[in-house]
Amino acid sequence: DDLITTLHFEPSTHLLAFGLKGGKVRLFDLASYVPPMLNKAESVRALRQSSRSKSAAGNAVAAKVGKGLPSEPSMDTSASPFQTSYTSVVGTHTMSVNDVSCLSMTPLIASVSKDRSVCVWNTRTGAIEQKLTDNPSPVMGVRLFVTPPMAPTERRYTLSGPGGGEITYLATCSLDGSLRLYTVDSYRNDGGKTAYELIHSGVYR
Repeated sequence: DDLITTLHFEPSTHLLAFGLKGGKVRLFDLASYVPPMLNKAESVRALRQSSRSKSAAGNAVAAKVGKGLPSEPSMDTSASPFQTSYTSVVGTHTMSVNDVSCLSMTPLIASVSKDRSVCVWNTRTGAIEQKLTDNPSPVMGVRLFVTPPMAPTERRYTLSGPGGGEITYLATCSLDGSLRLYTVDSYRNDGGKTAYELIHSGVYR
């Protein structure tokens, strides 16, 4: 259930989102992650041993008996990225996650699953913004994207997404060969906070 089935990296937020076979969607904050380094004490010990072995005679004999050779520096794996506090669970599907997508400069992340659902999560709160279950077959792919602003004479929609005058879309593809397109509308909820709503635009085959 902890096998990673898909992942997506969003450079603007430094978030690595990945889906698991068990249905969970996890986030890993790369901006807060410090890569594992060689253990300092072992590195110094290895350098000293290497220096001594170069100046000593009979390295071949020493190697045969296993003495005088530098030990292999070991990697400190105690800071594994999947065991740190920077990994958080955003939400859970009932079946394997097939794809995830983040939207640049926003807290939105979308995930789709074998359970035929499409979920949009808020990474700041961990709450689900909307869940769609209108797909008749497993959903295989998802993308959140923003189109450039249209000229007033060409604009066909009045919705404005997180980008202001731009239009934000969510597109999904399913196992039945269909493409579903949604517009993402942002608004202020009763608490005065920004919330998001998906509005169905059409099904294409």
